Amino acid sequence: MKRAAALAVTFFMALVLPAIARAQADRDFRYDNPGPAFSPGRGPTACFDAAHHNFHTATDLFWPYAELLRGDGFIVRQVSESFTSETLEGCDVLVIATPVHESNRDDWSFPHPSAFAGDEIATVFGWVNAGGGLLLVADHSPIPGALADLGAIFGVAFLDGEARNTTREPLPDVFRLADGTLGEHTIIRGRTTVDEVDAVATWTGAAFRASREFEPLMSYGPQSRAWPELTETFPHLPREQYPVFEVEGWLAAAARDVGNGRLVVIGEASMCTAQRNDDGPWGMNTEAGADNPRFCLNAARWLSGARVNPVR
Repeated sequence: MKRAAALAVTFFMALVLPAIARAQADRDFRYDNPGPAFSPGRGPTACFDAAHHNFHTATDLFWPYAELLRGDGFIVRQVSESFTSETLEGCDVLVIATPVHESNRDDWSFPHPSAFAGDEIATVFGWVNAGGGLLLVADHSPIPGALADLGAIFGVAFLDGEARNTTREPLPDVFRLADGTLGEHTIIRGRTTVDEVDAVATWTGAAFRASREFEPLMSYGPQSRAWPELTETFPHLPREQYPVFEVEGWLAAAARDVGNGRLVVIGEASMCTAQRNDDGPWGMNTEAGADNPRFCLNAARWLSGARVNPVR
């Protein structure tokens, strides 16, 4: 049984890792928004982090998400400097996606130090506690390690590796309301059935545990597994010798209130963007990811704490 599980993990790692390296933003992707939450350019300001060697920024791999928010009425800007009270001034929602420490930008071997200085972590916590909305976006190694310290102060413990909702089927993994892997939350329900989310597709990310203040949004189901990616650290170690974790019940996305603010954590970045690689589309631009734009819009709307336009 253990050997079969290890071989399944080996197979999927071999498929996923090269594809990630070739990913590009799909700038042709468009979402037909049935009812923007805000008037054009009159919504909350969503600030995208670009100061921490992020793989996903508003001008690159997260460009489709930035466009999705603009189409909903959000104002989008990029933060290219370290977090201080001044650089976060005017931000209603802060998107921190796939940051890494400088040492891991081109080398994903362990260790995976924090992407943030201590004063930045304190600043972000204080900003959220005072009323800000933080979307914290992880992914596979080395990103969980880079987010570990920031996540810990909010009550999140990432497994620094990769996770799959099932190893029985090819990607993507799909979390469904019907099977209980999607939770009951405003972000899932939306304003009306127009915004309701029935399924969310992912392309391997990080599994995490969270403190009791969190409400689950996406939970790993039966036969879900996670493993540390050791290729660069131990290039000659056979993959069947990688440790494999059973992660049923662990989280792929969760939300909580933090003082006067709000936090959403998601374990994978592709779910909130649209990408292409040599094998085709990957993310919101796929049939499996048809509900993903609604999930990602609902998350930003909830984080903003603002009243939204009714569905027309």
